[in-house]
Amino acid sequence: MTEQDQFIPKDLYSSGTSPKQGKALLQVRQLQVRLPESPDRCQLQEVSFDVEREKKLAVVGLSGSGKTLTALALLGLLPEGTQVSGSVWYFDADQQPIDLLHCPPDRLAGIRGRHIAMMFQEPLTALNPVLTCGAQIAEAVRRHRNLSAQEANDLTLYLLHQVKLDEARRISKSYPHQLSGGQRQRILLAMALASSPELLVADEPTSSLDSVAQAEILDLINEMCDHYRMSLLFITHDLSVAAQLASGILVFDSGTVVESGIPQQLLQQPRHPATQRLVSCLKERRKQVSHPGAVLPHPTIGKGHSNANAAQPASPPVLLEVRNLSVTHYESGFVRRPAKTLAVYNVSFTIHEGESVGLAGVSGSGKTSLAWAILGLQDSVTGQIFFRGRPEDPLMPVRSGCPPRGIQLIFQDPFASLNPRLTIGSALEEAVSAGQPLLKGSACRQQVLRLLDQVQLPASCLARFPHEFSAGQRQRIALARALATRPRLLICDECVSSLDVCGQAAILQLLQHLRREHNLAYLFIAHDMNLMAGFCDRIMLMRNGELVEQNLTDRLFADPQTDYARQLLLSVRRWHTLPY
Repeated sequence: MTEQDQFIPKDLYSSGTSPKQGKALLQVRQLQVRLPESPDRCQLQEVSFDVEREKKLAVVGLSGSGKTLTALALLGLLPEGTQVSGSVWYFDADQQPIDLLHCPPDRLAGIRGRHIAMMFQEPLTALNPVLTCGAQIAEAVRRHRNLSAQEANDLTLYLLHQVKLDEARRISKSYPHQLSGGQRQRILLAMALASSPELLVADEPTSSLDSVAQAEILDLINEMCDHYRMSLLFITHDLSVAAQLASGILVFDSGTVVESGIPQQLLQQPRHPATQRLVSCLKERRKQVSHPGAVLPHPTIGKGHSNANAAQPASPPVLLEVRNLSVTHYESGFVRRPAKTLAVYNVSFTIHEGESVGLAGVSGSGKTSLAWAILGLQDSVTGQIFFRGRPEDPLMPVRSGCPPRGIQLIFQDPFASLNPRLTIGSALEEAVSAGQPLLKGSACRQQVLRLLDQVQLPASCLARFPHEFSAGQRQRIALARALATRPRLLICDECVSSLDVCGQAAILQLLQHLRREHNLAYLFIAHDMNLMAGFCDRIMLMRNGELVEQNLTDRLFADPQTDYARQLLLSVRRWHTLPY
């Protein structure tokens, strides 16, 4: 028995390749996967588990632990040339076992979608951009049901109502890019429900959504599984979501199941180090939410405490001041006048030196438009921007191509923001040269090495390309590139939303360290207010382009003044705090 075997109950996951009939809808036995790009390494190692009928099972683990790879293996969606061994037994309505790994492609295609459906992590890439959403749902309906075109269209509208999409007829005629992230995820759920499957595989379906949309999608998945009596295999990196949604949890680490059990058992008595690490990250987040602002190192947090008799330190100088800023988006057309949308309306705020200010709001509230306007990357901007007391023309960077000195942006997706054809060393040298043009040769290379040291990466990274790093490492590289110009203010636009809970904690700790060391100020944009609880001095809330509330972090959490703030906090606390 290996060390990890002691964490897996043997009565739940027996060895061998023979299917055992019973309550199981799906039996996975000794599943091993070797991808074509690295055939010498086993990405999945002897994975075994059961999915019972009308039960919910969660698969939890850090990025790269093999969660998504397992789901793709079950559905036969692995790349050509992949070496797969073991067995995946699906039991049909007559309890006859079918080995999905070895059944003919035509039969597998009949099972996939009809009996086992999948919701992918990124709906914009899963949906066809040139077909309307209604046409794609109708296609899924007719693929597995013998219906006429009119009957398929009627069922499509019914499914849109089932997933609680208002204006079903309008949405059915819309293209994916015309919908919000939450609406697109509901479209994927409607497509999955088209054939009334017995098993729904949901792969991180809420990771890119704001907290309100996340809560709505999770509630909807839970409701639809109960309504249609579906089994659920839910893939996530958040143990708190898994504990509330599923009756059983599998913990993955390095391509294998290292621990399994019921949620209460895993949360209260985690035995494997991987599970303990996940629980520790969640407990730290719960502590920050319970005492928001309490862990901040900057002296300005003294203003966040309610002790009126305590001496308050003097406020540091104002670094950024925004007055009456508005941003207008224009959508032109060939036959009609350009449509005008006010993305940001009459926004005013200040950020002090060394201060961390959070900017929260649902998707489409104007957060990113505001950040880009501050950086001078938007046209059609009105209002005033002052940086370190000097006025900045918000349109000058658009005309000159040079953003304001002293302000840098960290994008949400570092893989998209890094040049895939440049090594990390070349990318950082380019950034250093842009910020310090007098540095040449060895002096420039020494500065690059210092940047890597600041973000806690080894010098061996210099010769590697972006695709050779994990998501957390790429975010550190993006941070190093932003620091190359010695900024005073960093705008972090959802810079940790795509990371797992441990990756988020690591990046936030690094940002806190850099803040203490260099007195950096942050405008921290995020949809998860839990992340802001222990990181931000103040939080501003945006809705429909306007700032509707701003307050010190602990006061906002303790006594939100608007219904919008209460809605955001409730959605976060509903799914993203430990239930035990």
